[in-house]
Amino acid sequence: MDGLDVHRRKDLDPARLRRLLALAAAVSTATSVAAALSLTVPAEGETVTARHGRWHFTLAGSPLKAYSILFLRTPAGDETRLLVESDAGRFDLLSKQTTDEKDSLESVRDVATGDTLSRRLLFGNYGKVPGCEPVKPPDACVLFEAPAGKVPTSLSSLAGPDGPAIRERLLATLPEAFRARLLALEPSFRSLNEFSPYADDFLGLVFPGRFKDPRGVPPSGRRSPGCAFDKGFGFPCSEAEQKREDARYALKP
Repeated sequence: MDGLDVHRRKDLDPARLRRLLALAAAVSTATSVAAALSLTVPAEGETVTARHGRWHFTLAGSPLKAYSILFLRTPAGDETRLLVESDAGRFDLLSKQTTDEKDSLESVRDVATGDTLSRRLLFGNYGKVPGCEPVKPPDACVLFEAPAGKVPTSLSSLAGPDGPAIRERLLATLPEAFRARLLALEPSFRSLNEFSPYADDFLGLVFPGRFKDPRGVPPSGRRSPGCAFDKGFGFPCSEAEQKREDARYALKP
């Protein structure tokens, strides 16, 4: 099994940036910023429900050695976390999208150092979001955040002549060692379709020509016990999840 494509939204390709601007023009309303990335499981007594899942896979002969997928879906949107062990190290990748697909956030955290690079993309109703004030509809706002600072911009700016200068500012916010580890993670991107949200429309924007969206048939992965693996990233299984894993793999207590 080569993983689970559980992301709701479609992937964004840098070659489609101008088409994204057309999509932004069609967006007339959006949920509040507070609700945009609120993917918390509903409180007791609420009528809505949340769905979640947890899967772990190991691969052989690939720069990507093992990974877990932690998935949560609520009425507000989807949240998918990839816990990755690769030749480049260990990384925690997070992807959030609202149900209306107007607000998305992707981030990559180096587990060894805690360094994190994130990119938030908003279509419409972003005027009061810090950093988005200069962006005017029908453009879309793009917010990068790195260890040494934040870089707000717009899709049209990234697609236009200002793009190289924006990327230079962004690269200046990335510690050299963190940048090198991110680039070392690139070969793993060919191993898993779940890397798509972090590829062309995120890391591919920071490093042009790199981190291509996965294509073709990825190496086969084998589903295996993952609670111990996930705990090492700071995301331990619940008691119920541990019992299900023990039963699935007939593990002794």
